[in-house]
Parts: sequence; C-alpha cells; structure tokens
Amino acid sequence: MSRKVFGYECRKLLGAWFLWGLLVIFLVFDLFLVWENVGYDRAEYRKMYQVIQRVGLDLEETGIERILDGDREPIGNSEPDENSLERWYAEYVKTNKGVYDTLDLTGIRDDKIGMAVDFKPEGAYQRWIERNYEKLEARIQEIKETGEARCGFYPGLVYEVHSKLFGRVFRAILLELMIMTAFSVLYLMDYERLQRTESIVFCSKTGRNLLLGKCFAGMVCSFLDALILVSVPVGMFLWFVPMRGLWGTMVSSFMVMEKRGFFVYPFITFVPLEFREYLGLVLVIVGLLVVLVSVLAGTVQYFLRNSYFSMLCMSVFFWGGLALPYLVKNGFAHTAALLNPAALWYMCGGWFVEYDPSLSFAWSEFWTVGVWLTTALTGLFLGKRRFRREDIG
Repeated sequence: MSRKVFGYECRKLLGAWFLWGLLVIFLVFDLFLVWENVGYDRAEYRKMYQVIQRVGLDLEETGIERILDGDREPIGNSEPDENSLERWYAEYVKTNKGVYDTLDLTGIRDDKIGMAVDFKPEGAYQRWIERNYEKLEARIQEIKETGEARCGFYPGLVYEVHSKLFGRVFRAILLELMIMTAFSVLYLMDYERLQRTESIVFCSKTGRNLLLGKCFAGMVCSFLDALILVSVPVGMFLWFVPMRGLWGTMVSSFMVMEKRGFFVYPFITFVPLEFREYLGLVLVIVGLLVVLVSVLAGTVQYFLRNSYFSMLCMSVFFWGGLALPYLVKNGFAHTAALLNPAALWYMCGGWFVEYDPSLSFAWSEFWTVGVWLTTALTGLFLGKRRFRREDIG
C-alpha cells in the first residue's frame, strides 16, 4: 500500500462520525467512573498527600512513634483535622508494618485452591504450582530485606488507589479500546463490500493486497484512540489523586496493600516494580492488545468477509474466553485456558503480581499476548493467501 492510499484510508476513519460518537460516549463514561471513584473524595486525597509528604516515604526511618507520642511539630497552623490525620496515618503504619512478618503465602495458596470449585491440582501440575510459590516465598524475603515493604503511600485498605486506577478505570478503558479497535479495522476492511465496489477494487493484484494495508491503517488509528482514552481519564484521576513524589513507591509496599476478595495481603510483584514502572508495563500491555485485536479482527474478516458477522464472531470469542477457564478446571490445560485475551482483560489490576495459583509465574501477561499474536498473525497471512486466490465476481 502506498503512502497516499494509506493516508486516504486513515482519513476514512477520521471522518467516520459513528466512531467519534462512540469515543465521546466512552470518554463521558470514563470521566464519570473516575469522578465516582475518587472525585467525590478529592479533598481527602489531597489532605492525605500532604501527610505522606510530611511523614516521608521511607517509613523505616520515619519517627512514627514520635507522632503517636505527640512529640512531632504540628502541621502548618496546627489545624486539628490535619494533625489528627497525621496521627491516624502513623497508627495505620504501626498496625500494618508487620504484615510481611506474619504473611503465610503458602496458606493463602491452599485457601485459594480450596475455595475454587472442582479445582484440585495433582501430580506434576501440583508440583509446578508448589515450585512457583517457593519462588514467591524467596521473593517475599527479598522484599523484606531490600526495604520494598516500607515505602510510604496512600493507605491501600482505605483509599484503594491501586485497584481504582488499574482495576476499575483501566479495565473499562481496555474494553472500550478493544471495541474501538475492532470497529476501526472491520470498517475499513469491509468498506468495499458495503459500497458494492469489490469487483472493481479487488480485480487486480494491488487491490487484493489492499485489505492488509487497511488492517494496518485501522491499527495505527486505534493508537490515536488509545492515546485519547488513556490520557484523559488517567490524567483526571491523577489530578484528583496527587502522585508527584510517590511514583518511586514500590508496588509491594504494605501501604499499597488492599483487600482482595476474602484475602488481605500485599501485592507480591514477581520482580521489583515501582509504581511508575508498573504503570509503564500496563501501558505496554494495552498497546500490545491494540495490535492483537487489530490482527484478530483482520484475520476474522479475511475469512468471513462481512464486518457484522466478524464482530459477532469476535464477541463470541471474547465471552468464550471468559468462560473457558471454568470449563477446563484442572491441569496445565486450565493454565492454558487462562492464557487468553479475555481472561487477561478480566484480571486487569492483578497483572505482574501473585493473583491466581494457576498463573503463579512471572510475565504470564506477555506469554498470553505473545502466543495469541503469533496465532493471529499466522491466521492473518493464511487468510490473505486464501483471499488472493478467491474468485470475486
């Protein structure tokens, strides 16, 4: 595809009013979601931010006991609510700072397995899970020894910054972005059929190669959608929840710890990750999923040649991916069933940390994207080869 034709295809998308309308609807929803989660309490977040800055990020060196004993210099003009908030923060630190000393990750693993319906790992699969948790136990010792556990942050059990940003907001953004990406690719690749110009456009070798370029153009424009869908709501979130000076906090800190279902324990990252590094990795996965959905949409469209059927097929694939782990409940097949894009989306907020015994190994997120992207690319070029040989009247 020439640069001129590529630009023409991109202008088609930029001029598609229904895509802009959908983008506006998604943005309005995302902004409402951010407001609902942190907007109402924005003043509380800012007060807590001032306390965190004053107390310091290294909680091992902070005089928490002095704050509790009342020996610390008052904040500013000594307003009662600010001083009481600092004292509450100190009490929270004192109460939770020993969580790693009593953390029994093996017990949590056994409880999770026991709570799962019909999930009973045996033999090699059980030994594999046990070896993974032995590595995680060693990781916990590293966290304790290196000081990752003692970084200051918004008290997670109350403010839930991690789950609100990466769980609720990013999960919504990711689903919207996958829908926008699929629509963009399918709209371009089905344009000639909808305009009834297939017999003219696809009568030559150049025309037969056009669909692959359309798929690429849809992918490129989807990154513009990603830029808007991510930057606007996340920017609003960070405006309500100040993070300046806190980006270096380790995700495994006990201060980031939140209640997760029936369990309360820190986020155990497989490798040391600061908050900014975690955000960067999440954005990388978001970008890779844009590529993956683009290629999947192109593959399905090559074979079905109808955007309505293709979108329906992708929807069935997505919901089937969510249901598959519940149908395949044991053995390595269960782990393989979890390594699909739909399950990856559902576990957003639990990426790069210990989450499920079946995925208790590092970088499962990249394995998921890598395996499915390789499969989708294979299908894409097989579909292109088939299309080039097809008789279009």
